[in-house]
Amino acid sequence: MQQKNVRIVIADDNEDFCEILSEYLSSQSGIEIVGTAGNGLEAMELIQTKEPDVVILDIIMPHLDGLGVLERANALNIKSRPVFIILSALGQDKITNIAINLGAAFFMVKPFDMDVLVSRIKQLKEIDGREESTGAMSDIAAHHRTISEESVDLKISRILHEVGIPSHLKGFQYLKMAIQMVVDDSTMINAVTKRLYPGIAAKFKTVPINVERAMRNTIAIALSRGPRGSMSELLGYEVAADSSKVTNSEFIARVADRVRLE
Repeated sequence: MQQKNVRIVIADDNEDFCEILSEYLSSQSGIEIVGTAGNGLEAMELIQTKEPDVVILDIIMPHLDGLGVLERANALNIKSRPVFIILSALGQDKITNIAINLGAAFFMVKPFDMDVLVSRIKQLKEIDGREESTGAMSDIAAHHRTISEESVDLKISRILHEVGIPSHLKGFQYLKMAIQMVVDDSTMINAVTKRLYPGIAAKFKTVPINVERAMRNTIAIALSRGPRGSMSELLGYEVAADSSKVTNSEFIARVADRVRLE
């Protein structure tokens, strides 16, 4: 029986790189490029319409980054989830771990040897000694979904709910984004006023002081109305319901640490 081609989508905001990689992979036997995307939203559209076997995905992209694509792909109701090979100019272990926990099969640091990439693709195709690439890809995808039953986004939401923060509050969304930013880059916690608040404010089209106040008020609501002892358990020390000593920075850092440890 004739082998099926491995159908691949390439997602990278560098057009020249996309073109070079696409041409090289297309020249390899058993590989078919079914689409290229310049940002994460385009990548998601191709994943749903083309249903590729493999997505070669850059971490840093506009509109929706590579980690965001992985998170959204986990929630898709599609026949066969593609296998993700992550490319990045950043060789940080933390980013690698997050990507793998979100279901990535391989993580490659730019610049890389294209022959090695082809080898990885062929390894994915040959898993379990099967001929049909789609079945092989599904097995790998299923395996990596078991690595982390919850995405980082879902973990953060769950923890915030556990301490009594309702999702309809603006502060919930601000805290959720802040924690995600700190999980991705731990240095952000040392630049709350210079980077964290302004970044969130720009995203939600408001000003940093409103972000800071909404977070502070939301934490206060959790302290006064949340499940008894939940905040103390999170922080690691006894805290009174009317306490004003829990700062935004401390709360964000504690939740981010818990997300990393889970």
